[in-house]
Amino acid sequence: MEFFFFFLFFYLSPFFVLIQFIYFLFKKKRLFNKAGNAMLEFTTLVIFPVIFFLFNISDDSDPCCGPSSAFAPAHRISILVLIILCLAAYYYGRYRKRIAPPIPEILMNCLLLIGIIFNVFLFIHMGYENGVLGCLPIILLFLLVLADNQKLIRENTNAGSLNRDNPITSLAWNILHLKPLIKFPLLLLLCLPVLVLMSAILLLFGQKPDSLIRAFTDTYKLGFSQLHCPDTPCGGHYLCTIAAKGHPEVVKPTRSGIRNGYSIPVNRQLLVSNAFEELIQERMPRAHRMIRNTYDATGGKMYPILNTLHNKWVSDAVYVGMKPLEWIFLLTLYCFDRKPENRIEKQYISSKDKAKIKQLSYY
Repeated sequence: MEFFFFFLFFYLSPFFVLIQFIYFLFKKKRLFNKAGNAMLEFTTLVIFPVIFFLFNISDDSDPCCGPSSAFAPAHRISILVLIILCLAAYYYGRYRKRIAPPIPEILMNCLLLIGIIFNVFLFIHMGYENGVLGCLPIILLFLLVLADNQKLIRENTNAGSLNRDNPITSLAWNILHLKPLIKFPLLLLLCLPVLVLMSAILLLFGQKPDSLIRAFTDTYKLGFSQLHCPDTPCGGHYLCTIAAKGHPEVVKPTRSGIRNGYSIPVNRQLLVSNAFEELIQERMPRAHRMIRNTYDATGGKMYPILNTLHNKWVSDAVYVGMKPLEWIFLLTLYCFDRKPENRIEKQYISSKDKAKIKQLSYY
């Protein structure tokens, strides 16, 4: 039962964050108890981002025909460092017992603002669905901590417990004590030197000065992507392609094939699957479009995971798991195609060779 409630909480956590935020606006306090808030924050700020990275980061070996990474591979270190710093600022500001010295206090508030801005850009980059489920709850939680910080600073100012023994600390406390409409635009300006300092340090680890920007722009098919795919046909059998890379004595590769101008290993399973798709495309084009779109959507999500986990044993398991479907495809071909073996053999060959086979065959 506890397991069920955990998963229910996990899938509803974006909704709970929204309820929490609305409740805070009216009551000036959080709705849930300490344990509930801790679980809500861990789910939103840790679990969801991990799942996001699993499903939206690939090696970009084929970003035009396969899934494209959310962030450019060459600039991911900058993004990961930024995320870690923002999360550290959040958890410090959320669970600290007393106010920090003025410079760390300003730095923490700047990192919280940077985290909000980052998630706004990520919302636009990844689209509405990912933005609502992943980015918006994080933005709301960061806003709540900024509100807590503002309240804590005001209480310490009224109590006269802030140290103003030199001009720098006095200026810092004066900035932090400003009204939000003046304070936060000023802190936004201070975010720039923070980002510049972080980028300068990351230069030592091979990152570029504009890595935070290029992490978004050096991608394909997303909101801020500036790389464009050539007008070439795409498509393929994700699971069968992986299965063809297993132990030869298991997956039994038969020959080399050609797909999108590249040579790939093919086995009987891959040939039968592609022949079945070709038959459906000829006889039922509307059904084929629907099936193809669904398959591309699900296969596109599964491919980066399987490719990351890829080894010969995983490929063997995929090959064996696909065997029942292969038999169904083969039975369908023999029932509805006059020369099924001709259709099977012409898969993944050059257009010139296909034309020769077509002259010798009829359907």
